[in-house]
Amino acid sequence: MDLNRAKNYTIIFLIFLNIFLFFCSHFFGEDYKLKRENKEALISVLSRNDVYLKCSIPEYSKPMRVLYFENSDTDLITIQNIFFDKNENIKRTEEFEKTIVTSGLKTITLYGSDIYFKSLEKDANFVLKKENAIEKCSGYMEKINLLYPNMFLDNIKILDNKIIVRYCLESDGYKLFDSHVFFHIYDDGTFEMELSYYKNKKGNEYKADICSSDEALFVFLDEIRKIYDSERINIEAVDLGYFSGYTYSQSADTSPSVPHYRILSDITEEPFYINAYNMTVSR
Repeated sequence: MDLNRAKNYTIIFLIFLNIFLFFCSHFFGEDYKLKRENKEALISVLSRNDVYLKCSIPEYSKPMRVLYFENSDTDLITIQNIFFDKNENIKRTEEFEKTIVTSGLKTITLYGSDIYFKSLEKDANFVLKKENAIEKCSGYMEKINLLYPNMFLDNIKILDNKIIVRYCLESDGYKLFDSHVFFHIYDDGTFEMELSYYKNKKGNEYKADICSSDEALFVFLDEIRKIYDSERINIEAVDLGYFSGYTYSQSADTSPSVPHYRILSDITEEPFYINAYNMTVSR
């Protein structure tokens, strides 16, 4: 075999090898993977601004579709049975679009697909610890999951005088931030709960590109420093999921939910949501 023919075979082999590697990379999503040097640059910029990453971050930013959800049906009697005993004296009132049910120091407020519960009953023996807060939530979550299934423990945030325990839904590996249960457990044993549950409908088939997690964190850095200009900040959790951006309507048949990064830090009680399509911020 002469030298020219060998060179031609080598070139052809390299062409096919590159094509194969390209399709493998695309198929396995490597072209959407966060590069190590980008993550290192992110950590460096954050630390120079006294912001520290204390968690893992989403490594892949594959194109995502828009999902749609609709309000779920809420049965008042079933909700009452979750929070009230059957022999309790219950009072019900209507206030504009809200239904309010009270019994002693406990109150349920229903507004569309949103349910709020508050218990002002104090417990002198309650000790504010992570395991005690989870135990307090678990009894209610067993009943809630019978009505609104597949809620899972998402996040626990420990503050000075309370612990926030978050549950949410998941679809195709992404968290659905709009469908959630939040418990605020206080150090005196009182607590509040917020429940929102939406039935997810099929989303668009078309998938659009999203920003990467490091880009979202740069946006977070800019926003958080507008509020807290000098305090040390620890980033506790970064998740990629779906969020309505507070655009849903209680009266709408369906509402869009788009990809968002949710960022939790130790300096704020509520998360930041970064729209993964256009990098806008919701709080």
